[in-house]
Amino acid sequence: TLGLMDALSLPCRRTAKPRSGDVVERDGNPPVAIVDENDAGMNQAIADARKSVDVFIRCLVAGRPDGGGHSIKGEFKEGGKSEHMWLSDVTYRDGVFHGVINNEPFEIHSPRLGDAVQVPKDQISDWLIVENGQVRGGYSVRLEIGRMDKSQRREFDKSAGFQMTEQVLPDCGQ
Repeated sequence: TLGLMDALSLPCRRTAKPRSGDVVERDGNPPVAIVDENDAGMNQAIADARKSVDVFIRCLVAGRPDGGGHSIKGEFKEGGKSEHMWLSDVTYRDGVFHGVINNEPFEIHSPRLGDAVQVPKDQISDWLIVENGQVRGGYSVRLEIGRMDKSQRREFDKSAGFQMTEQVLPDCGQ
């Protein structure tokens, strides 16, 4: 079964300089979706994730009886560049998420895969829960999936290892 980020692996045209909308394949690492900082859809996805993050926190604190996973995405900056990366092993204390970088960065050098990092609650760029094999949250993932053509979506659905349903907010085992 593919992990969430691996499941987003799509064929794409490599250019010398990736452009917004490109998905860049990387040997041994999950692909990277290139998104312009002024992309209205992505900015709305980030706003929606921030607006609903308290639901994620409630579920994270309650734990997962079905063994599902919790992840947040944070923005990391270096030398005028920024990259949004997913964190695993997420905990929450005093308004700050703590976790481990879940992929190698594309353009920045730090943090790297496996580094422990912190992201303030009001600065997350997404959150995601896998609940009974279905994705909850994942606003940026939903956006990127919605931008796939029919062929890409069929391939994604076939290889994902989870279901993307209309239900966005989690039940938290209730």
